[in-house]
Amino acid sequence: MGFELTQSAVFYIILMAVVIFLGLAIVAGGNPIILFKQQQFAGLFEPGRVIPKSDMDPYVSLQCSGNPDKIIIKNAAFMYKGKPGDKEGSVDFIVILDYYNLYLGVDENSGVKKISCSASPSDEASDCPPVTMEFDMKQPIDKGNQVFHFTVWKSNQALIDAAAPDNRINMATLLDTYSAYYVSSFDVNKNVDDACAQSNCNAITDKGSCISGCYWTENWWDDKCNACPTYGECSKYSKEQCAQCSAAQANCKVGWFGCEAN
Repeated sequence: MGFELTQSAVFYIILMAVVIFLGLAIVAGGNPIILFKQQQFAGLFEPGRVIPKSDMDPYVSLQCSGNPDKIIIKNAAFMYKGKPGDKEGSVDFIVILDYYNLYLGVDENSGVKKISCSASPSDEASDCPPVTMEFDMKQPIDKGNQVFHFTVWKSNQALIDAAAPDNRINMATLLDTYSAYYVSSFDVNKNVDDACAQSNCNAITDKGSCISGCYWTENWWDDKCNACPTYGECSKYSKEQCAQCSAAQANCKVGWFGCEAN
């Protein structure tokens, strides 16, 4: 007796294929082909690989004078894992942001910023010097929750020229053409509205101006203006937040052990 597929079985197979495709699309930010290519090339520089040393979220901020149009990575630390046979010296890497278009990480003079790591004939990981770079979108960033996808590449001038924003090249094409230089990637999730509120408050440098949605903190190592959070419970507010933030003041007060309900 031969094996026969019923019409319903074929339907369920197609349905499962669609579900898997959509799942990949969500993970890859709308393009499962990119996800496949990144997985395909992720091991190309193993173990010669550059990765963030820790969670990148605290090091990524937005410039929000008016509409947010610039992403900043400030004093972020990376690690480089060399491979046996490496020659002593410096290895340079660049970062490209994939967000609707491609954007190169640049320094304050708009030159491409490079992560310079030390190579050695060893497979042990070593720290790369902290770097600061920015990504000028030249257009407003969408509001709400956004995922910013950063990719790390071995520095190459042809790659840099191809990834210039004016070329409007997409990540799939870049991976097709320059796969030999792809190293790794990392994502940073940001609520743009919250990030802009934090950025605007951080820009205030004196206590008297740190009002209207901001609160002032004083430490022996740093005085800083921060954005007020909104919590559902008084106990989640710090004493500074409890005393200065309107959302906390509405239902809470500073008590002996922190912020407590009125």
